[in-house]
Amino acid sequence: MDTASSSLPSIRFRPHPQYLILGLGTALLGCHLAWTSQSTGESGSWVMTVICWSVAVWHLQWLGTRLDLGPRSLTFHRPLRSNLAVPWSAIRTVRWTGRITRSLQIEYAWNGEREFLDLPRMRNQDHLHDLILAQPDQPPSPS
Repeated sequence: MDTASSSLPSIRFRPHPQYLILGLGTALLGCHLAWTSQSTGESGSWVMTVICWSVAVWHLQWLGTRLDLGPRSLTFHRPLRSNLAVPWSAIRTVRWTGRITRSLQIEYAWNGEREFLDLPRMRNQDHLHDLILAQPDQPPSPS
């Protein structure tokens, strides 16, 4: 057992509350458009209603995600999808992505292929970034 890589206790990171605000905001806009479409009889607003509700579901689905940092791997839990466990030894780089809302992108090797894990914006993601880089055999992060 490698004592250096097993020194990290299990730590859980949750998504940022912005997804709740954006999801509820677009859901309320969709409800308003549905009510307006129903009362005026316009069919064109129904398209916008469906688009608003789709965007709301997209934002709200991030609320069910979580990231667990364990002694041997980081595990990304996604609702209605399988969990993704990436061993620490497979991680190649960790970089910041996004301009308005910054989030982390993890590059790792899986079966000899280069893969990317784009994380949603997480609470305390600066601390998450530092913890990932503190793992043994991690290359320096590009700025």
